[in-house]
Amino acid sequence: MKIVSLMLSILICGIAQAQSQFYMKANNWFDGSEFHINETVFIKVSKGVIDSISTSIPSKKEKLIDIKDDVLIPGLIDGHTHVLFEDATNGKDFQKALIANLHMNRKKRKKEGEKVLQAYLESGFTTLIDLGNSGEFIDLELRNRKPRVMVSGPGISVEKAQFSKESSLSDVSKEYLIIDFSKNINEQLRIYKEKKVDFIKVYADNDPGLGIMSVEQLKIIKKWCDENNFQLHVHSEESPSIKRALDAKADYIHHVYDLDEEILNRLDSSTSILVPTYSGWALKDYISETREINGPFLNQKKLLKSGHAAFGSDAYFKIPQMDRGQQALESLISLTKWGLSTSEILKLATSNWNVKFMKRPIGVIQKFAVADFIVVDHEILKSIEGLRKIKMVFFKGKKAHEKH
Repeated sequence: MKIVSLMLSILICGIAQAQSQFYMKANNWFDGSEFHINETVFIKVSKGVIDSISTSIPSKKEKLIDIKDDVLIPGLIDGHTHVLFEDATNGKDFQKALIANLHMNRKKRKKEGEKVLQAYLESGFTTLIDLGNSGEFIDLELRNRKPRVMVSGPGISVEKAQFSKESSLSDVSKEYLIIDFSKNINEQLRIYKEKKVDFIKVYADNDPGLGIMSVEQLKIIKKWCDENNFQLHVHSEESPSIKRALDAKADYIHHVYDLDEEILNRLDSSTSILVPTYSGWALKDYISETREINGPFLNQKKLLKSGHAAFGSDAYFKIPQMDRGQQALESLISLTKWGLSTSEILKLATSNWNVKFMKRPIGVIQKFAVADFIVVDHEILKSIEGLRKIKMVFFKGKKAHEKH
């Protein structure tokens, strides 16, 4: 009986392994840095990971997916999302939107977040970096989904974060942690370790709120992050707060609307990655919020081409004809207006992200990387607008979406 059970176990394991292993034939592909046109490869995927990339034709016994003239691209990464937040006022009244979300039933809010995840997946995004508005750590309940969600829990701020000064602290505390630097930092931040969040998000400045963190305060939090193996993401819209975040050696600095030459000149000697968010500008035909880009146009273009930037949409609007995944995709496509090539735009949403807490690389097609792929119509070889024609999405080596 033991021998029969052992043989049955071996057989089941063999079948499972065969089902999780396949080859993908791609004639045209983007590896995360550059396109390979008419360079046929056979990509072996095993247990959700790229096992090899070869020009050798696999055995006929192997499962083969041939995408023919379509283009294979790494799964996209949106590095600034708010899965559990939606602004139904579309920029008219941000305070009203904050309050509406925090008073939403927890179960309903989570369900709405799940809809957002599905929309992102269908638009080719396989990884989301979610920046707060977590509703007391509801974001933790969205992990281990498709697409993968990296979460921060409540954003950390001073004063009343992004709420107005008239707001009640009971409301504020449902969305943010208001830190008191006169008290023990370890005690206040311990919950983030206990909850096992993926990274820490703080506010160096707040719009429309009043709280501003000094460089000394940012350095205190950065020191705690380094000691506890967290990356630090900083909300910095204006030039002074961007410089404070650079001084504190933040891992990622988000929004960066107000860029000056000094900031650009500092990037080559900095390890910080800047995450400009242009959804308010890219979607201006649909919403009331039209965020002004204060820094000179040329500075924004230099940043996007510098290698020190990564893509984040910050798309959280309620647009009837455009779901959240489409909003993010349009924000990415709009970068062509800054004079970027298709390769430069795709790099921002793939290989430019160095996600420290992943055991294997994402955003690239290379050996040992996670097998997150999207199959796109060959029109993308002519224009970034071809990215709208996504045919298949693979998540960890399994087909997660197919457009029929």
